[in-house]
Amino acid sequence: MNIVEIKYWKVKARMVLLVLILFVVFNSMLGSFGYNLVDMFSNKISSIVGKDLHLNKIFFLIVFFAGVVIALNRTTWLPFLGWTALPGSLVPLKENKGDITVTVNTKPNTRVAYWSAIAQKDTPVPTVLSAYKDFSNSGVVTSDNNGIALLTLQSGTDYVVPSGRTIKRHVHYRTLDHEYGMIGPVMTAYY
Repeated sequence: MNIVEIKYWKVKARMVLLVLILFVVFNSMLGSFGYNLVDMFSNKISSIVGKDLHLNKIFFLIVFFAGVVIALNRTTWLPFLGWTALPGSLVPLKENKGDITVTVNTKPNTRVAYWSAIAQKDTPVPTVLSAYKDFSNSGVVTSDNNGIALLTLQSGTDYVVPSGRTIKRHVHYRTLDHEYGMIGPVMTAYY
């Protein structure tokens, strides 16, 4: 199964989870009119079988875990960090002259776009916007036959995100899959 097929099935699974959650919302709305489809179905099956199977409780437990799965997925809250479609051939190789090299493991012979905060001496811990500035501390390389990509960059800085939390210095990267035209999710390597 290739990466596109895997992503297809993950999207389908996510859609099923969302439909379950929407059904519970719809069922709750019907509850305000005195109808509960889940309880009606559970009672009907229990009467056929001859004992209470608690299907309504099992169903709501499944939907609860569906909500947890959706909520714990970072792309639910930050969708721009996930997969996207863009031919990797549109992103040319770009060498970055830096003082450190970070090694990451990816798919063999694949372009890797990366970026890191810029070293700043004028402020102890800059905000995220001033830390990245113009994204000049970036590059695009190709991983070797073993999937090893060497990301050369200037040693960056920690920065503060809007919540007030300090993020330790790191490099973000995405793989640019030329075979399927997909750009992988944002990955992070701390150094």
